[in-house]
Amino acid sequence: MYAYNHYLKKHIENLPKNVVQIWEYAFSEMMNNVIDHSGADMVTITVETNPLTTTVTIKDNGVGIFEKIMNYFSFDTQETAICELFKGKLTTDSKNHSGEGIFFSSKMMDEFFILSDGNTFTTNKYKRSKTEDMEKTEGTCVIMRLSNATKRSTKEIFDMYSNVDEGLTKTVIMIKNIFDTSPVSRSQAKRICYRLDEHFSEVILDFEDVEWMGQGFAHQIFCVFQEEHPDIILTIKNMNEDVRKMYAHVRAEKL
Repeated sequence: MYAYNHYLKKHIENLPKNVVQIWEYAFSEMMNNVIDHSGADMVTITVETNPLTTTVTIKDNGVGIFEKIMNYFSFDTQETAICELFKGKLTTDSKNHSGEGIFFSSKMMDEFFILSDGNTFTTNKYKRSKTEDMEKTEGTCVIMRLSNATKRSTKEIFDMYSNVDEGLTKTVIMIKNIFDTSPVSRSQAKRICYRLDEHFSEVILDFEDVEWMGQGFAHQIFCVFQEEHPDIILTIKNMNEDVRKMYAHVRAEKL
């Protein structure tokens, strides 16, 4: 809590209690990640406030988060590591961490970004781009922005995705934020489904801004995976007409 008390508390202590609690949780979780996982010897913390919002940026010069996750779990690409971060319950230190901090923090914020090695994790609408500046980014940069008048609360977010006995049980996957193009293949679907059966009872698949999906992708998730794991609830959101037609097509094939 030293970093929170020293760098952030004075900027937000007069804000509503629910806002302060969100910042206490999110800031502490992100700083713990730096301390426990990054191997950094320098951390820069920037706090920007105005009457409407507060923005916190935490940047370290350690091992990039996506690179570390990729190497630890022997993933083929950093994009796979990002996909796993979306789900939650992913940690390289299971004895000391539940792997839920990024998931819950990202849901509490209005805007949440992790930048590293030219790649981006975000739960917001974002078109990933590998700009020259991002390619040069050393370590990991976390950017969090929250309205000073948000009605959101930590309890609301925890209750939405978890229960007392099992912790995080529900996850949300923004398909558009994982794939640069419309998902088409079984291998992409298998990437989505990896670890879901180990940790979650409900998976929300959000297709917002996805223009189309391939038959192989749809069949692997909504037929193969669902048949193998009937106890897992697959909830779909924001399918456009073309995506929904493919969903209906593979479901009709199964029947």
